[in-house]
Amino acid sequence: MRGVFFQSSFLILLWFLLETRAETHWVFTLLASVPPHVFVLPTALVILVGLFKKRWKALLWQGLPLLLWLFLLMGLQLHPPRPETSNKVRVMTWNVHGGLAGLEPLLSTIQHIQPEVLCLQEARITGPQIWTVLQKQDQRWQMAQVGELVILSRFPVVQKRWLEFPNSFHTALEATLQLPEQALSVVTVHLDRHRLGPTAWDQRMGRTLEERTHRVSGIRQDGVDVVLKSQGQAQQQKQAFLACGDFNMPPLGPLYRQLEDRLDNAFAHSGLGFGFTWNASLKLYRIDHLWFSPDVQTLKTWVEESKGSDHLPVVTDLQLQP
Repeated sequence: MRGVFFQSSFLILLWFLLETRAETHWVFTLLASVPPHVFVLPTALVILVGLFKKRWKALLWQGLPLLLWLFLLMGLQLHPPRPETSNKVRVMTWNVHGGLAGLEPLLSTIQHIQPEVLCLQEARITGPQIWTVLQKQDQRWQMAQVGELVILSRFPVVQKRWLEFPNSFHTALEATLQLPEQALSVVTVHLDRHRLGPTAWDQRMGRTLEERTHRVSGIRQDGVDVVLKSQGQAQQQKQAFLACGDFNMPPLGPLYRQLEDRLDNAFAHSGLGFGFTWNASLKLYRIDHLWFSPDVQTLKTWVEESKGSDHLPVVTDLQLQP
């Protein structure tokens, strides 16, 4: 019992620190970058010892820290899919890693999923190539692009613009789509990730690990602010809102909660399982997200297996509320 108490207390304390201090202190920010699988090791060791010594009652008690790990740190979701409707819209977001795996596996996955709205990151060259192929199959496909960010839509793109981050050269891409029911404002982003470094890029962000972490956290905060400002403008114009992309953040921490206070995370509301999107082989993190305004209902959200990138695509079926 004492061991279960200490294990459970450790997991709860760790979750609390990651929720409240990640992005605000470099130690906890880097700790949030550790794959959450690691934190089950003490419990796994106790379970192995219990099996070896046949301590069945002690093994049952290990269910408590195991559940805490699964739900608090691994982000396990248990949402059954809602019934499909005739007016659903399928949205997909994917960091295509510059198309390094080739165009064929990307197109194969996209054509299998058949999205109506497709947000791509690291797609400076690959995005227009995908658009060209899709438009040959269906001329309704339209494209908006700024740099590596691309939004493809079967619905008319009535407005598009780039959104500058206030304190860096980063940008987000915003497009207004005219759906049959109403207008949908879509923003796609690719936020920086924290690195141990030091690469040439890291050196430009700061000389020390603490400086680099602080700088990257500031850029990520700018990205969140840009997304929420866009959502506020969409709300004033009575438009539904969607933010999608590679946020490079697990579902923990102050920045994630800032988004969650105003928007609904698609996988957290209609996903089943862990939803890990990176890396495609090892399944270490859920860092690619789809966010919706409250006037949008998600019916089903999943992560699609693919060999087209080091990231896996996130797909959701949504319905706009009348």
